[in-house]
Amino acid sequence: MGRCPFCATPVLPNDKICYSCGRMTSSQSPRRGARRGGAPPPTPRLHATTSPFSRSSSVVPATSGVTRGRSGGAAAGRGVRKGAKGGSSKSGEFRRTGLRKGKIRNLIFVGVIAFAFLFTPAQEQLFEAWSDIRDEVMDQLKPGREYPVEASYSVARTVTYENDGFGNVDVVQRIPVPELRTSKGISGNQFHGDGGPFDASLLQDVTAFRLESEGQVISVPMDGTARAIGDAISLPSGAIIYWPAADSGDDSCGYSQCVRWEFTIHPGETMVLSAESDVVGKSWTWWDHDNSPSEVDGQSWAINSDSSGTFADSKMRGFGQYWSQFGQHETTVWSDNYQKYLIDATQENVIQAATDISASLPEDMHDNAYAFARAAFDFLIDTLEYDKNAPLYARSGPDCLAAGKGDCDEQSNAWMSILRVKEIPTWYEFGALLDTKKNSWEGHGWANVMLPFNDAWCSENGVNLNDCYIEGSVDVVNNKWLLHTPTAYSEWIEVFDPEDEFVSEYYASGSTVTYAGGHVNRVVTLETTSGPVFNGGTYTVKVNPEEF
Repeated sequence: MGRCPFCATPVLPNDKICYSCGRMTSSQSPRRGARRGGAPPPTPRLHATTSPFSRSSSVVPATSGVTRGRSGGAAAGRGVRKGAKGGSSKSGEFRRTGLRKGKIRNLIFVGVIAFAFLFTPAQEQLFEAWSDIRDEVMDQLKPGREYPVEASYSVARTVTYENDGFGNVDVVQRIPVPELRTSKGISGNQFHGDGGPFDASLLQDVTAFRLESEGQVISVPMDGTARAIGDAISLPSGAIIYWPAADSGDDSCGYSQCVRWEFTIHPGETMVLSAESDVVGKSWTWWDHDNSPSEVDGQSWAINSDSSGTFADSKMRGFGQYWSQFGQHETTVWSDNYQKYLIDATQENVIQAATDISASLPEDMHDNAYAFARAAFDFLIDTLEYDKNAPLYARSGPDCLAAGKGDCDEQSNAWMSILRVKEIPTWYEFGALLDTKKNSWEGHGWANVMLPFNDAWCSENGVNLNDCYIEGSVDVVNNKWLLHTPTAYSEWIEVFDPEDEFVSEYYASGSTVTYAGGHVNRVVTLETTSGPVFNGGTYTVKVNPEEF
């Protein structure tokens, strides 16, 4: 241990200042012209026009204050928000505010340590003790978000139409039948191979799904059983309800099985439908790392940079189907609103971001699929602000990067656009997010990714090479890396659509045909009707960039 050249107080080898006299002990001085505080210099960004993707063709303010979107719930692009309308928790703002508060706490903590070093005789012993606990203490000062290991609850989506015009309006409202989500999408198998059995773990079990309208309660089976329009249930008003098989004709939903509620609403009338799900969920991680929450299942089948395959492996696993559907296309999800793509890997700022991210990795990881995906995630966590005033039409990935901010689906668009530069398969997951502190819900959208294991890992674990990959959830705005939480209610995971229409169809869940003089307002609310009940304890997720 050295001593300060000015006051002879003991100092650690890596200290650049003396905490007793406050003078510089390092021979390194700040670079001329370098910034001495505040935020780092802004990254140059290309100008981009307003984003193309509309959350709603008719947004209606609700009494609860939640912004409504075309998805039939709170706008599907809105993440959990703290302090936002409707009482949700704005995680993006939480992250940024938390980082600022963290800096203040760090300064206070350093001041306390400096005081102890100045007035405590056993300074050398204190320095040694501080060296031992410094990393642990600083980690505790980082902001984080707490999640339950397991949760059960009932959540209801209530859709209300009111005709305040002078003519009749025909309405078709579509509500997805929720997913039984597993650790590998909606598949029952995690892997295949000699090392099995490899059954997927059930992460979201919807034990019951029921509808209520005009005093009638209707149970919808969760085994995929369909009810065609010819067998529709009639209500006293003349409205009908049925749930046809997915993509089974004009009277179905292309993207998944859904409930269809069809009626004619007359002037002055109000029509209400509530769709309620009983849910049992658990946390799961696909991340094999020291910082992965130890309380959460999944580590034995999780991935990291050491076990990851290459970009070329991403193209081969799963018979190349994931790559052909969600990896090779540089642009996808076309929007008529602004005549551009929501996910776009062809724009200059996206390509530049991918180039910079790749250059930041060690040379032996330039083709490592996991390392690139994680580095892109950390890049966006550090670069993007949460936008509490995100535009009605969601920004595309390039627009989100250019603006330096975005909400949940916009930041997902940015991450998926960057990954498409390297042809890593990515796709959407939609649903809602529960703020456990305020027991409030808001519509949400996040990303899924396919990451391949390398040949050595597959062989060692007895997994067939073709089936050796993970399908993990990534939620940029909530800092959830390869993590599923039971507070994320999964309503629909994107499936491939050669016509590129399913995502738009999911958003546009309600359609109307207006007669002369007719006009309707639609209000959609999400609320917990029972629970939530938490089991298995909790864990905390912090902003923790991964080093390679």
